[in-house]
Amino acid sequence: MPISIVLSGLILTVQALLAGISAGAVTYGSSYAAAAIYFITPPLLIAAACLLTKGTLENYILAFAVLLFEGGLARASFVGQARFRDASRLRHQAERLAAEMERNSREDHLTALLNRRGLEHAIDQFENTDGPFVAMLIDLDGFKSVNDTYGHVRVTSCLPGSPAE
Repeated sequence: MPISIVLSGLILTVQALLAGISAGAVTYGSSYAAAAIYFITPPLLIAAACLLTKGTLENYILAFAVLLFEGGLARASFVGQARFRDASRLRHQAERLAAEMERNSREDHLTALLNRRGLEHAIDQFENTDGPFVAMLIDLDGFKSVNDTYGHVRVTSCLPGSPAE
């Protein structure tokens, strides 16, 4: 059989296999790399085996190229899957840290009470409701001088909800 017929058949096989990979990639996305590999591995192995059974140098070279192609696809798929998992993990970690930073920006870390920004946000939330609400803001005048005189640790221990209470 002429090499051109073998190459034509191989090209058609590879095109069909690539269509299978595309279908698998669309169906499962990059988060599950094994799906694309499951689509293409059996046909590629069959194509390589058929080429090897012909016993000519050209067919051995083509079979080797098919196996290299399969290896490259498998490696790329699993590297892509690992990167997808890392990116997902980092995105969730960033979202969690952003939520924690948002919460920390709205409450006092010593008393766990809302600060001015948190109170303004709470008022904005309640403005959209039909019922009445009450909000209270206490500003301790001169508290900085007490804090500077007696020190942060001692004054903090006097606050409600502090660890020394």
